[in-house]
Amino acid sequence: PTRPRPARAAGWLLSWEAESALSEPATVEALLEAWRLCLETLATAADGPLAANAALAGIAARSGTPPSARQVLARGEPIPVCGPERQVMRFHENGTRTPMVVLNNRSVYFQLARQLGEQRPFIDILMYHQDGRIDLDAYSFEDFGAYAVRLIRWAQPRGPYILGGHCVYGVLAFEAARQLTAIGENVPLVALFDSWGPGYRETMSRWDRALRRQQLRLDRYRKRIERFRKGEVGFDELVRKPVLYHLGLLPKEAGPTQQALAGEWFDDYLYAKVAQYRPTPYAGDVVLFRSKEPLRGRLFDEHMGWKRLVAGSFAKVDVNSGHFDMFRERPAAEIATVLRPL
Repeated sequence: PTRPRPARAAGWLLSWEAESALSEPATVEALLEAWRLCLETLATAADGPLAANAALAGIAARSGTPPSARQVLARGEPIPVCGPERQVMRFHENGTRTPMVVLNNRSVYFQLARQLGEQRPFIDILMYHQDGRIDLDAYSFEDFGAYAVRLIRWAQPRGPYILGGHCVYGVLAFEAARQLTAIGENVPLVALFDSWGPGYRETMSRWDRALRRQQLRLDRYRKRIERFRKGEVGFDELVRKPVLYHLGLLPKEAGPTQQALAGEWFDDYLYAKVAQYRPTPYAGDVVLFRSKEPLRGRLFDEHMGWKRLVAGSFAKVDVNSGHFDMFRERPAAEIATVLRPL
């Protein structure tokens, strides 16, 4: 029979009960029961390693194989938050201005935090789970947004928050802002760094999508010609090998094995899910920082597809950098000039 749980004194709560959104009650109860059994065994068993004690054998058996994402989702459970203290980096904790919270998968924001100054608390959240890949295929982009909200509120329980993210993580910050404002939190601004608006490319006609891809291929070829002119690649690499490869007369050369970056699996899930994400217009304020790298033209909207998704104030700021260079010292200073007064 199950032992009755001792009542806790009035005014006392376990940490998970005080912020229940950050934990799964069934998991917490199982862990509490396992700890209770371990402590009782430690107090009453003969000397010897606990791992060899028969009374504890059931703990490992009960843990079993972790449920799949589909099983978890069927029970209405969110994406798990595991060890958030390992995913949060803080700068300028004693600052008095509105905190800025940025989402990422590889920390790149140090220069921006430095340029914003010591009066701006800056929270950099690494989104992927630190213990390795988990199955997240069954979740929607909105579920990833809810996961981001739980991490944000773990790092900073209450707003106001300035939220931001680079590339697809900007879209994630946008969805997190939608969810935070829906529960009454104050999000004065969402900062998007070279992020394409969800649905902008996906809802183009088939012809426009094909034409857009062709323009991107031509742009990549133009950049290769520039490298040829600078002597960085030879004529063989520029013309002969690509032609022979596309004709099937030359096997693709095996280059050095590229090791997957930590957390790249999480990026893959986000890119897959954002393709189906179709948010309604957001009532808050948004600023888009656009690098020089994205093409311009009819198929490359100047506002990167965001204007139709923002019902509040919207601004675009051009940054003199490439997509992956936005947070180097000079472009980070450009960005900070805009954000610093807020």
